[in-house]
Amino acid sequence: MTKWSSALPIALIVALASGACLRKADDELPSEPNPPQDPSTAPSLSPIVPVPVGPAPEVAPGPTGGSTPEPGATPTPAPPTSGGCRLPRGTGTGEDCPRTSPVFLGDVQAAIKQLIQEQPQLFVKRSCEGCYDVTDPAAYVSGVVGQLGRRRYCAVYDGEELAVKNSNDFNEQYDILSASSAVRSGGESYRSTCRPAWF
Repeated sequence: MTKWSSALPIALIVALASGACLRKADDELPSEPNPPQDPSTAPSLSPIVPVPVGPAPEVAPGPTGGSTPEPGATPTPAPPTSGGCRLPRGTGTGEDCPRTSPVFLGDVQAAIKQLIQEQPQLFVKRSCEGCYDVTDPAAYVSGVVGQLGRRRYCAVYDGEELAVKNSNDFNEQYDILSASSAVRSGGESYRSTCRPAWF
C-alpha cells in the first residue's frame, strides 16, 4: 500500500468524526421553548414574593406652607371661630397689646351666662356665687364663641385666650377658662386690647 493511500482513510475518518461532533452539538440545541416543568420535580429555589400591581394609592395633600405632620400624629384642630363674622382678617400682629379698659366685657359675660342656661351639662356649680367648673372645656369655649357670633361679634379662641372684635380697628383678649378648668368671668377675665385687630 502506498503512503498516499494510507493517509486517505485517516483524513476521511477525521472529517467524518468532526462532522459527527458538529451534528451532535446541533442536535442538543433546543429548537422550541422548553415545556413547563412539573413543580414537584423542579429544583427548590428561593421563594418569589408576588408584588401587587395596581393604581398608586391616593395621598392626601399636606397643609400648604406648613410642615407635614409625622405619621401617627394627631393634627391640631382649628380654633373655634364665630360663624357670623363678616370682617376680613385684621392687619395686627397680636403682640404688645396693652391692658386698657374693656369695651366688650358686658357682652362676653352675657354670652357665658346664656351658655350656662342653654347647656347646663357643661358646668358644675360651686359654692361661691357665680362660680362654675367646666366639664368639657372644648365645648365651653366653642359655645362662648358661638354665643358671641349670635351677638354679631367676631370671636376666636386661640387655645389660651378668647379674642373678640366688631371691627378691625381693635380686638380685645379675654381669659375665660382658668388652669383648673373653671369659668373665669368679670373684670379679671379681660386681658388686653390689640390695635389693630390681629385676626
